[in-house]
Amino acid sequence: MGKKHKKAKLPKEVLGVKLPKEVREVGGALMEKANSPQGREMLAAGLTMAAAAATAALAKGRAERAAKPEAPRPPQAPVSPVPPVPPVPPVPPQGTQTQPDPQAIADAVGKAAEAMLGRLFGRKD
Repeated sequence: MGKKHKKAKLPKEVLGVKLPKEVREVGGALMEKANSPQGREMLAAGLTMAAAAATAALAKGRAERAAKPEAPRPPQAPVSPVPPVPPVPPVPPQGTQTQPDPQAIADAVGKAAEAMLGRLFGRKD
């Protein structure tokens, strides 16, 4: 005899928030569809599209920043001497100005997808 498949059920509470019965039933139906081979294929395709969109957004932003030429400055008339202003201490940096690493983003998306699929379909052994 084959194994009997358990119906996918969601808990009554998630992170301390009570889920209505209708939401749990719809979520259970969604989990059952996700457990099918077609559902897994759809999840994988969705994750692939999300990763491609993230990579395209990074590339577009990088291209826009690289394409911006510096505006030419018009010549300035000589200004009468002004007493020197005491130096202002440099402002501490508020964040990084470096570009995000696409490989690190792809790795993070892969780990997140693996964790999500592991929870949905069980761990790989």
